[in-house]
Amino acid sequence: MLHRKNRLMRKGRIEKASALAQRIGKEITRRSKTQLSNIQSVDSREIWECVRQLTGKKTQNDYVSGIDGESLNDHYCKISKDNSCTAPPLKQTVTNSNIVYIAEWQVFKILDSLQPTSTGLDGLPAWF
Repeated sequence: MLHRKNRLMRKGRIEKASALAQRIGKEITRRSKTQLSNIQSVDSREIWECVRQLTGKKTQNDYVSGIDGESLNDHYCKISKDNSCTAPPLKQTVTNSNIVYIAEWQVFKILDSLQPTSTGLDGLPAWF
């Protein structure tokens, strides 16, 4: 019925597909009621077990013995670490952190306080 509904949807026959979807929903409800009506006890644990079987959910998780969070962390630390790896040497273009830099404001103050008679880079006095 589901295959037929999907085929109708692909062909664009939405009305027939929605009618078939309602029939499918009623059939699922009827079968679920039938299976749940077979429960004779009032024990909620047994009722929920039957509901889990109908919905397809597992009752317990799959555990692998001997594996826990710590062993997984150790494993991934071992495979993601290269023992032969060394830190790369510093490039020649990398600045040394011991060098003291002069701020823009300091340069301005130095240039502003120059005497007008001081010599320039060419070594000639200002009056020349």
